[in-house]
Amino acid sequence: MKKTVIIIGAAFLVLMSLLLYGAKPNFSGNWIIDKKKSDVGEKKLSELSLSIKHKGKHLNITEITKKDKKESKRIYKYITDGKENVQTTKKGIRITSKAKLSSDGKIVTINRTRVSTKGEKEKKESVTIKMHLSEDGKTLTVETTQVAPQKKSPVKQIFHKSKEKEKQKEQDKKKKKK
Repeated sequence: MKKTVIIIGAAFLVLMSLLLYGAKPNFSGNWIIDKKKSDVGEKKLSELSLSIKHKGKHLNITEITKKDKKESKRIYKYITDGKENVQTTKKGIRITSKAKLSSDGKIVTINRTRVSTKGEKEKKESVTIKMHLSEDGKTLTVETTQVAPQKKSPVKQIFHKSKEKEKQKEQDKKKKKK
């Protein structure tokens, strides 16, 4: 009897460790920029945060910028299967992207082109973005390199996962249970 309990217990522990350690990282969360650790060259850094929802191969990113008491949002939707994805914003800007998740799930590489038209002029901007999630899932490094209309030095932004949103979710769950 004792041997059976020990064997079942050991099998359970092995199964749980496989489930826990076999799961791929997830980029979901609210991320706040660390201005001191980020390197954006001579650009003045605004308040910047990212709200990321990562489910399966879908990666939705809302970029929120605050400057001079004004807030602006950009929403990007990616599919991390390496296939081309085309979206058109409300302002008529066409965004073509290819996103690929690394085999370990910790790095997303995105090639994105934005094409906007003003009158008869077409403006095309292409960037390569590499998002890297830290081992503990609390730090997100985003390296962006503009490749067109002209190649520029990479910009490196460091984000930390916001704890405030996590606390709020826990409080909301507690309220629902009552």
